[in-house]
Amino acid sequence: TVPAMPGWEWIHTPGHTAGHVSLWRASDAVLLAGDALATMDLDSWVTQVTHERELARAPVPMTPDWDAAEASVTYLATLRPKVLAAGHGRSLSKPYLAQQLERYAAQPQRPNYGRYTKEPAHYSGEDGLTSVPPPVADRSLPWLLAGLSATGVIGLGIIAGLSPKRGRRRR
Repeated sequence: TVPAMPGWEWIHTPGHTAGHVSLWRASDAVLLAGDALATMDLDSWVTQVTHERELARAPVPMTPDWDAAEASVTYLATLRPKVLAAGHGRSLSKPYLAQQLERYAAQPQRPNYGRYTKEPAHYSGEDGLTSVPPPVADRSLPWLLAGLSATGVIGLGIIAGLSPKRGRRRR
């Protein structure tokens, strides 16, 4: 149970952090999932602006144990919530939310990039964080530089097209 919150219980949902918990109120099937999952695609720049609601994985760079994260989402789906609020995105309360969450939980959520995709961080109850896998190269920097270069080339082409032609005779 959760002190000072009658009817609520906490559920250990590790993955995003070793001690992550979600809150559940069975009386009306309300789930506060925290960062066990999101209700917007955090990998999409467009969704960062539009906040379109959809079930999505936890924040990739901040989830150090994908096996535990997937197991937590699978367990949360068994609760069959009617309302779902997450740490990222707006709440969901669709008529078929329980079925949607079950289908989502059945899909792999582990990203194919990032520091923790092949090996999780390791924790000990007494010592806290004990080891992390080595860092991986940031794949976004080359794409960012290529995009900036292309933008500069296009911009120069536009500016060159707008400038007055040189070498023309005046009459």
